[in-house]
Amino acid sequence: MKTQSGFALIPLIVILTLAGLGLYWYLSGSSPTPNPLAGWQTYRNEEYGFEVKYPNNFSYDNSAGGIIAFDKKEIFENGGCNQGIGSPFCGITLELFSKSSNIEAAVRDIPLSPEVLLSESKSRILGGNKFIVVKRFYRQDPSQFQMFYFIESSQSIFEFFVQSNYEKTADQILSTFKFVK
Repeated sequence: MKTQSGFALIPLIVILTLAGLGLYWYLSGSSPTPNPLAGWQTYRNEEYGFEVKYPNNFSYDNSAGGIIAFDKKEIFENGGCNQGIGSPFCGITLELFSKSSNIEAAVRDIPLSPEVLLSESKSRILGGNKFIVVKRFYRQDPSQFQMFYFIESSQSIFEFFVQSNYEKTADQILSTFKFVK
């Protein structure tokens, strides 16, 4: 009779062991969450006192004096993009905006026309930094838009001009923005 009760304990021990292993696996996590910014490059500008990370498939051009353009490497390899007026614009363009005394004035300086409208300014926190964000869109086709992200340092205003199809990437890039000394 004792041998039968001993055999009855074996399935119970197996079940408890499997449950314990399952609980351990669940609590420890099956795999770590990958960092979407792992392996990104860092652009650092000592003159303007900031740094920002950008994806490996991107490059930058800072040859336009105070304007830094970020876009996919193949864009630069195939003739580049326009950092000022004209087309095609670069995906993300950074300009030190010193001609305005504050962000509100910088927003007022965004070029408009009767066909082009601005959304209300909104505050957005990315990577611990407060950006003022404005959308410029076309009255005829609101799906065609650009985003303007402004951030202020003690001496300057930085303006990031972002094409609509780069908005998600810009959010990731700007979440890495930081002022340096």
